[in-house]
Amino acid sequence: AARRAQLGPYELHTNLAAEDPLLPRLDAIASSIASVYRARYGLTPLGAPTSVIALFDDLAGYRALQMEDPALVALADAGAEIGGHAGGGVAAVWRGGRADDVVASTLIHELVHTLNRRALGPALPPWLEEGLAEELALSAVDRDGRIDPARLSGTTQRTALGTRETIRDGLAMRTTDVRIDHTGGLAVVTTLRTAQQRGRLVSLGALVQLDQQAFVGDAQRRLHYGQAGLWLRALLSEPATEATLRAYLAGVADGAPATGEALRMRLDRPWTALDAAFHAWLDARAASLDSAP
Repeated sequence: AARRAQLGPYELHTNLAAEDPLLPRLDAIASSIASVYRARYGLTPLGAPTSVIALFDDLAGYRALQMEDPALVALADAGAEIGGHAGGGVAAVWRGGRADDVVASTLIHELVHTLNRRALGPALPPWLEEGLAEELALSAVDRDGRIDPARLSGTTQRTALGTRETIRDGLAMRTTDVRIDHTGGLAVVTTLRTAQQRGRLVSLGALVQLDQQAFVGDAQRRLHYGQAGLWLRALLSEPATEATLRAYLAGVADGAPATGEALRMRLDRPWTALDAAFHAWLDARAASLDSAP
């Protein structure tokens, strides 16, 4: 029951109603994402978009397409939650009952995969392929579909759990316990910081060595995605490392090795120092969330 339409320069196949209020927002994302990608990474995708976007209103329809790809079947069998995928000229996303922000972020992630192929070529290592897709997908997107890579997506909600009374130096003091819940990119920051504190993050040197199966199929796949994306975001947050990363990407586009070691050599720092810098960046981001009003 699919109909054909357009999302920006991409041909759209969807069973969402034509008047669905999410479509204009997704259209704005698809229309601007190439220019955002170019400004963010200094890369120009070659040629015109040829991928088709398949946007499913229901999870069941998406699952039917997913079951045609053995690699995606294997991920599903391993218990992985898959919100979309890109390959074979199709960027597929499902809506179901998911929040609009989640669908928008998923579309960005999958379209970045199509842009990577046009700008950097195929067969990128998973930390770079998924890292770039995740990095841009973690960006804030407003209601009109404008992507702001300078800000992380997500919201923060504080819920009062109850009030406790204690006596200190003869004075009665009341304390309200509060639970803080984050969504989107903000949640990825806090999740990774908690994993780091519990010793569950692999080192960056190990992350860039993971093959496709270990990166995507492992039980820690969400940590791998988040770590790769936030590491690239951390490098982009400082002028010196941003310039180094962009030079590395330009080299990959020209045929240079797309390895993590090649990036480390450009950064001219050992992996231990890069790990320490990334952990400090994570701590600072998480601390700013904890102290936000």
